[in-house]
Order: sequence, then C-alpha cells, then structure tokens
Amino acid sequence: MARDREIIEILNNYLESEIAFQNCYEKYKAGNLRFKDIRKFVSDERELSYGYQVASPLFNLKQICHDIIGDRETNRAKREKIQEFANGVRTIFHLAEETREEVYYLENLERYETEGAEEFRGTGALASARLKESFEKISNYFQSLRTKGLINVLSEYKEENLIARWITIYNKKLVEKALGKDGLEHLAKIYDNGVEELWFRAGKSYLEGGFFKEAANVFSKVLKLNPKNEQARIEYELCKEKIG
Repeated sequence: MARDREIIEILNNYLESEIAFQNCYEKYKAGNLRFKDIRKFVSDERELSYGYQVASPLFNLKQICHDIIGDRETNRAKREKIQEFANGVRTIFHLAEETREEVYYLENLERYETEGAEEFRGTGALASARLKESFEKISNYFQSLRTKGLINVLSEYKEENLIARWITIYNKKLVEKALGKDGLEHLAKIYDNGVEELWFRAGKSYLEGGFFKEAANVFSKVLKLNPKNEQARIEYELCKEKIG
C-alpha cells in the first residue's frame, strides 16, 4: 500500500517541478534561458547513469508514480487516480526533454551555422517556434495537473493527517512558492471544511505523535479561524492538560 510518506514525496516533487518550470519559463520569456537552466527542470536515465547530474524533481516524480502504480497492494481506486496523474507527468516529462534539445540547439546555433551555413539556414526560427509551442503546452499541462490531477490524488489520502502537517507546517513556503499565496487554500479543497480542516488535521497529526505543545498551538490557530469549532476546543484543552 502506498504510504503517506510516498504521497508526500509526490506532492514535494510536484511542487519542486512547478518551481523549476516557472524559473525556466520566466528566463525564456526574458530571453536569457540557458541549457544549464533547463537541465535543472528535466534529467534522464542516460545522464544519471553517467553521474552527470542529480535527478531533477520531475524525473523523481515520474519514478515515484511508476513505483506506486506497480505496487499491487495499493487499492485500485488510488492506483487509478495516480495513473491518471502520472499520464500528465509523463507528457510533461517528454515535452520537457524536447524543450531541452531545442534550447541546446539554439544555444549552439552560431557554431552550427559557421560549420554549415546552408544546412542550418533558417533552422533557428523553426527551433524557436517549436520551443515556444513546447513551453505553452507544458504550462497548460501543469495547469491541468494543479487544478485536477493533484487534487484527485491527494483526495484519496486526505485521512492521512501527516499530509496536512506537511502542507501547513513543514513546507508552507514551498506550497506558496509553487502555487501562489493561496496555495494552502487550493490544496485544502480536498477537505470538506477547507483550510480550517487542513489546520485541524495538522494539529491531530502532532497530537498523534505526542507533540502536545505543537498540537496546542495549531488547535489554537483553528479556534482563531472558527471559535465555534468545539472539537478543536476539546483537543486544545486536552493538549493543555498533557502539557501541565
């Protein structure tokens, strides 16, 4: 069965991939994207086998999804959601590989033209057009994964309270960097009561681990969001008793 930590790996590598892509896209639009930049977004097996670079988060994301799909102990509903998500990830990965090749070509075009002017005449414009199209497609696929695929996958694991703790406490900055200032609100769509429940579950995760002081602080935040949340008040008082 896919464990909560594996789902956290999916979320972490997805967010890191979004950030890496956004960095490349901004540099592309500014006209200063280099091959070394795009390699931080996508790496492949060949590069890794030669020890050329560490795996990119997009490569890791593809591999993690593949491993979970292949784990027959994971129930069918979860595997189907991850399979659908993984299809989008693979498409982005292959588009990113094509993008990387175009960036490499354009970066070395001056040398190519010198070596064979007729053969390479006009190819720069074609490569630039393909690069523009690839970036637009990748952007659209990320938008689709962000709004649907990722939420569908996380919804299958919303009972795992550690996920809520990871989102709100450990990696809130990463969430907001990748998804914007409303990133928490976006991911909280997996819960019926949105952000309030997201924080409540983070508190429960602390409580389950015996971290009573931390849990009390989180339940206090929940009560600020909704003073009428009686369950949060009960948990808060319990934590205070444990702290002494």
